[in-house]
Amino acid sequence: MAARHCRFTTVYSARGPSSARRRASSARVASVVRGAPGGGSPSPMGEGEKQIRCLPALALLHPDDVPDGYEAVAAELPDAAAELAAYFERQYIGANVGGRRRPPQFAVPEWNQFYRTLGGHGRTNNGVEGWHNRFNNAVNCAHPNVYKLLRHLSQEEDHWRSEVIKIHIRGAERHRRPRWQVISDRLQALAERRRNGEVAMADYLRAVAHNFTL
Repeated sequence: MAARHCRFTTVYSARGPSSARRRASSARVASVVRGAPGGGSPSPMGEGEKQIRCLPALALLHPDDVPDGYEAVAAELPDAAAELAAYFERQYIGANVGGRRRPPQFAVPEWNQFYRTLGGHGRTNNGVEGWHNRFNNAVNCAHPNVYKLLRHLSQEEDHWRSEVIKIHIRGAERHRRPRWQVISDRLQALAERRRNGEVAMADYLRAVAHNFTL
């Protein structure tokens, strides 16, 4: 997925999809939007592409509304997205068999971000990945001995203690780029309107999906 207004990165728990699975999922989306691989010309999606963008927008819908939201989105997807919709349903919603849903590969609470959006909190694992890169660069060694590792861990603790003190003094979280702050505020306002019953589910999903593209 490539960002338009923001980069949409789903937060996965320790039991969430592996990198290989995420790449496979992204490939499925890309093949639908750009046309089947093998030299074919891209398929004009129009409204269909907008509906495909509503699939990841389900992560920002209230957990109890996700199954109904999926049904509404799937009903509007183009035929070319049938395989993608079936994959998404199996993995994240649960296949509907005889009117009852089987447990999905990844339960809704594991990937749903409605409450974090409502609270204005981060929804991605970018911070964790950033820390990993920072720490790896600081250690600069694939297999450090225990003394070197402990020294760097102690330095990290000192660094983040000072960062926490700065946050308490400023009374706010660490600085966020204005572009991402605007997106976060917009999504938070949408989630509040949805919680208060001020916006219909279909309109909410389209509004959320407007903040990213495939």
